Formats: sequence, C-alpha cells, structure tokens
Amino acid sequence: MVLRDEIKEQIIQKISDGSGGSTEEIISERTIPCHASFNVDPAVMTAYGLKNETLLYVVTREELNPDAVYFFKNKKYTVRFQHSNQRLKYTTLIEVK
Repeated sequence: MVLRDEIKEQIIQKISDGSGGSTEEIISERTIPCHASFNVDPAVMTAYGLKNETLLYVVTREELNPDAVYFFKNKKYTVRFQHSNQRLKYTTLIEVK
C-alpha cells in the first residue's frame, strides 16, 4: 500500500498556571506518512454517536498515540479505535470540534 497522505501528531500537556487555571504546551510534534479516507455515511456516524463530526480512517506503519491530537487537512482529530496486522496499523479518528 502506498502511503501518500500525511497526518501531523501533536502531544499536548496541560500545565497549571498556579492560580487555578492551566495552559497547554506542545511537548512533541511529528509528521506521519499514512493512507487516509473519510467516512460520512450516516449509519456509521450514528453508531459512533456523532452528528456533524467526520470519521477519518488512517493506515500507517506505526501505532498512533491515543493521547495525542492529530491534524489532517486543517481539521483536528483524536484516536477512537486502533488495530493492526503484522505490518500495518488501522486507526479510526474522530473529528474534534
């Protein structure tokens, strides 16, 4: 499988500001080659309990971090489900609004 697309991974940590609030700091950022496809089928979306969000299916050669935030085509996604065979990792990402 040719991995023509790229997703950007950001690991963000919340840091207390000392007065009851917090700020976010990007700990690491990297670009991962992938094969990505969208799913906007209403039946599938309802199964995930979504209304307007987009599902993004991603195939990579490395496992994605479930605590990270991912960006694809200027939209923000988080990991919902992930499984793998010996070579490739299959991940379902859900758009964060």
